[in-house]
Amino acid sequence: MKNLLLLASLLLLISCGDSSSLRLVDGCYEIGSPEALYEFAAVVNNRDSVGDRTPVCVELTSDIVVNESPRQNLQNVKAWVPMKNFVGTFDGRGHVIRGLYFDDESQKSVGLFASVAKSAKSEIRNLGVEDSYFNAKMNVGGIVGEADSAANLFLENVYYDGSLYEKHASLQDENLSRAKNVGGLLGVAYRVSRLFITNSYSMVKDRYLVGNVVYFNFRRDTFYKGEGLVEELAFPPPVDIVNSFYCDKNSNRVEEKTFFTKRIHFKKPRLVDGCYQIASADELYGFSAIVNGLVGMEKNRSACGVLVADIEINHQIKKEELMEDNDFYLMYEDKCRMLIPWIPMMDFGGSFDGQGHSISGLFVQAVSRGTGLFGSVRKGDGPVTIKNLTLKDSFIYGHNRIGAFVGFVHDSTELSITNSRNLSGVHGTPYLGGFVGYVGDFAVLKIADSYSGGEINGEHSYGIFIGGKSDKAIVSVKNSSYADSLKNDLESDW
Repeated sequence: MKNLLLLASLLLLISCGDSSSLRLVDGCYEIGSPEALYEFAAVVNNRDSVGDRTPVCVELTSDIVVNESPRQNLQNVKAWVPMKNFVGTFDGRGHVIRGLYFDDESQKSVGLFASVAKSAKSEIRNLGVEDSYFNAKMNVGGIVGEADSAANLFLENVYYDGSLYEKHASLQDENLSRAKNVGGLLGVAYRVSRLFITNSYSMVKDRYLVGNVVYFNFRRDTFYKGEGLVEELAFPPPVDIVNSFYCDKNSNRVEEKTFFTKRIHFKKPRLVDGCYQIASADELYGFSAIVNGLVGMEKNRSACGVLVADIEINHQIKKEELMEDNDFYLMYEDKCRMLIPWIPMMDFGGSFDGQGHSISGLFVQAVSRGTGLFGSVRKGDGPVTIKNLTLKDSFIYGHNRIGAFVGFVHDSTELSITNSRNLSGVHGTPYLGGFVGYVGDFAVLKIADSYSGGEINGEHSYGIFIGGKSDKAIVSVKNSSYADSLKNDLESDW
């Protein structure tokens, strides 16, 4: 009997494999040790060497420590081999990889992943990389070194907390002007087809350079500037960075790992009788993703949405912490305590019914094509409608065409806003309105049975209900009231 039990135990051990080894379970690799991580890296790099671009799936089953304090233990350090041209899904499942070490200034494209595959979709999510050190010739990123040529990269719920270096920089070079492509999460993106970063951050304690997100200068209508996440973005693609930012090394949250308490999940609302039923902030973001065609949602800019509950996105937005001498500040003094930004719905052509409910805590930053709950509306199958909605305790700021509800009404578009209230601050210039920023050629705007009561702070071309309109537009405001909420003393036409 003892021999039978021993034989059964041995068979079970063989079938399960060494717990420290890489395992393939239901088509997905499971990694639970440093040995398994290196085995998986070898799998990826071997596939790359033969041009295999079949997507792979991998999950971490535990935290992994490759080296303990690698820079203080160089004699015993085990060098990391970055994964090249990864394609597929890497899910950390909330675990952390610690102690990665790479130091070779003759190499380029370095990080946990050296690169993601061209013309393919790659997702890296729910992962932290800590206490690590990457030093290379160029294209250095905490998570990915390089994304190139129609790559489709999604980074979700990831962070990097470690050191990044690039050979051209020096300790004496305070401006770091010679360093190239060193980013907290991604070193360089070149001709990628899509880049989406959400609920993520980088915190680099020692670095020669962690770059600003320079794509903001190329694509002015992008939704969110994520300083220090991506260094170089040549030929900028569609880029969306949501609830993600660079944390200063002196932040009060340096030792705190609770960053993801304010995650936004893009949850698709239930569809009932052709209308999406929106019951939470996650579902409101999901509806926005449907209108904008983000995060894998099938785009439907003429979607129908209805609120079935009051929705709060940010709690107690304090204007005085965001405005100072009429300048705009994206961050609190603690740069790791960030408001969740809203992604304006662009070119919306459907209907939105608040059903008497409210949206509060909306935080909207500058979007040049239009800023507001809806950045812009455009003619769909019929008139665009917004009704029975209260927008309150929110902060809307923009440059050109800013409105609490709608930034810009496109030419030849009919928009109706009824039985709605704005109790939020609207700031920026020009064409700034409590309800709508600007109405285009041959567009028709009808506002009825509504109330404008939020603070309106603009320098020119602003008004209680609308900021401005084309001479060829038709605007009517009926049975609607307002508070004396214009901050400046200039007269308003609307």
